[in-house]
Amino acid sequence: MGDAAAVGFTTSRFLQPLVSGLLKFRNPGASRFGVTMGTSVYNLTVFALLYLGLVLYVHAGSTEPPPFARLSVQPATIDVNLTETLEMDCRLLGQRYSVSHIVSMVMLRQDVLVASVTSFDPAKAVSDRGSLMAFGTVDLSTNHLKLVWDHPTQAVSGNYTCEINAIDSFARPLTLMSTFTVSSRVPSVEVMIHHIRDLEKRADLMEERMALQSQRLSALENTMGFTEQTTTKTT
Repeated sequence: MGDAAAVGFTTSRFLQPLVSGLLKFRNPGASRFGVTMGTSVYNLTVFALLYLGLVLYVHAGSTEPPPFARLSVQPATIDVNLTETLEMDCRLLGQRYSVSHIVSMVMLRQDVLVASVTSFDPAKAVSDRGSLMAFGTVDLSTNHLKLVWDHPTQAVSGNYTCEINAIDSFARPLTLMSTFTVSSRVPSVEVMIHHIRDLEKRADLMEERMALQSQRLSALENTMGFTEQTTTKTT
């Protein structure tokens, strides 16, 4: 709101001297034809300047950025033989109202197609089959292309590019891109120890949950047994 007010004020200061100059330019003593023609030119010029000021004011009042592609990756580094999943998510954000519709969303690795979703085909993985799953839609309000690798290998690392091909509100082609580099490493002894401890914590938590479920099951069986005994006595 502050930006819009500032730009509106600046635009007004810009228009004031121009309008004043146009007022001085008008000659009351000119011929009728000259006065009529001068007035028409004057009116058109003032209208154009005021329209320009309004456009600048409205445009500055919008705080939403222009449309752009955002590629998020988790994690950024693959620990070989330790990383369980690698997830990528690409979306069209910003002023989506300036985009008419999305034609396709494509994920590339080293300029080689990995996965895609289009207006005609559902999301599908082209490479890394067996370890890669693709999800997505080109619907403007919920658009996304999500990739999930199960136990990614070193071959999955590399430079990724998400490319969004769309049509803007003026029926012109629009291409937006976002890149991210996924690295890989052989885990050190310290990383291995941390991973083992993490697995131990998960195992302990799983045992606690199983014990709790066992207690609940026993309580449920006791309740059902008591209900059956009560029903038998009453009959």
